Amino acid sequence: MDAVTSLDTRAAADAHAVPVDATHDVASALEPDAPLPPCEPLGGEASLRVEPVLPWVGGSMRVLATAAPDYTNVGVRVVAGTPQPEARWIGVSGTPHVWSWSMGPLAAGTSCLELYADPAMTPYARTLVTVSSEPPMGGAAFKVTQNHQWTCEEEYEWAINVDVRVEDEAGAPLPGAHVALEHEPCDLRGAAEPPAELVTGEDGTVRWENYYPRCFFHLRVTDGPSDTAIEIYTGIWETQRDASGADCNYCNEFAQNVWGHWSYSVTFRRTTGATEICDVPTDHAGQSRCAPLMHWEEPRGPCTAL
Repeated sequence: MDAVTSLDTRAAADAHAVPVDATHDVASALEPDAPLPPCEPLGGEASLRVEPVLPWVGGSMRVLATAAPDYTNVGVRVVAGTPQPEARWIGVSGTPHVWSWSMGPLAAGTSCLELYADPAMTPYARTLVTVSSEPPMGGAAFKVTQNHQWTCEEEYEWAINVDVRVEDEAGAPLPGAHVALEHEPCDLRGAAEPPAELVTGEDGTVRWENYYPRCFFHLRVTDGPSDTAIEIYTGIWETQRDASGADCNYCNEFAQNVWGHWSYSVTFRRTTGATEICDVPTDHAGQSRCAPLMHWEEPRGPCTAL
């Protein structure tokens, strides 16, 4: 057994109700000759499933565990097959309880996921998950139409926000859209781990407070193929020397847009006929007052064709 991911969870309320009646048959989606990793089913009341049912490489999936008992020290892990990123806790809701996590970006292949609980990490449920080597064909992709860094005129003191909006093809708001919030290992300076997932409200928007020191965050919609908004940067309160050697805090106002501390507005629009998904940097609008730019991030590679 090669357990490459695990996460103890804490009692918390989920941001949205999770349906508990979905089924999942990974084996039917495999190539006829594809070997299956060992994934012996376990009897009992607990069950494990993922959304979407057939995730794709580079995307994310929500892992959902349902059980009647009030388990403690609940977590999920990969126990066989293709290694996947560590599961990140989202929340728990409902009766019977539904625990949920986010995993991504995903590697192509078939994995055996296991639900465990109790101080002894007792296994309670397993399921096979197949990650497709390509994004799904024929569907619409979510494209970034705005990745805007706030200017001094837009910013206000102590604001460190990311305002996310998800739209349909006509630009109307999409409530209940799921947006993955991801980051590489970074210096959180003792701050709590940021949320793994954001969910838009009835107006299609959600605000995330961006107060995490020295991290680059990535945002993408997980309800379909999606661009990734990158360069969502945070930093500690400090100033930067400008070209003349003087300290510059961008807006020349105390606690307003100092070095690396920015607010952003990010908009995703579902776009039919999209041919690729890409990493989309910010427009650097807020950094126009001081030079050089001290914190930036290049796209991680070429766009992915759909």
